[in-house]
Amino acid sequence: WEKYYTPAVLGMEIVSLIPSSFTPDVIIDICAGQGGFLDQAQTKWPVTPCIAVDICINLELNKKSFEIHKMDALNIDLLKKIILNKNYESKLILANPPFGYKKSNYEHSGKHEALFREAKKLNRVEALMLVSNLNLLDIGDYFGGVIPENVFMSANFSNFRDKFISLFDNVY
Repeated sequence: WEKYYTPAVLGMEIVSLIPSSFTPDVIIDICAGQGGFLDQAQTKWPVTPCIAVDICINLELNKKSFEIHKMDALNIDLLKKIILNKNYESKLILANPPFGYKKSNYEHSGKHEALFREAKKLNRVEALMLVSNLNLLDIGDYFGGVIPENVFMSANFSNFRDKFISLFDNVY
């Protein structure tokens, strides 16, 4: 499930939707793959540092000038400890989460705990990864991502979907 990468044209389309009045202090992708999403963000904000996280660091990602962390982003506590060790005033979180069956052995309490419990019941990596992404966000930060269709269409996702959508103000 870790081998589906964000096409450049799609990454650019999503990045272009972030308001030009927003300037992030850091751009983060916790399911970075080859770093394509971060590449597109760097074209809009060339001096903003980028952080790439992935469970498997490949050669393409290693060639980039990003701060790179090899880790399981489903471990929310470790993710927050590593990524949020600096005080960023404004973050842009980008995500094209992997999808498929994945049982999580991690626990999480605190921010978005109810959403985490719903994601854990689903045993779907896309739901778990979305919760990990949300745990990096604060009010005023931006999230741009590719959300798998089943999050919006599957009856199994209805509780998760309702809780997930309620957390956002949509900006066009």
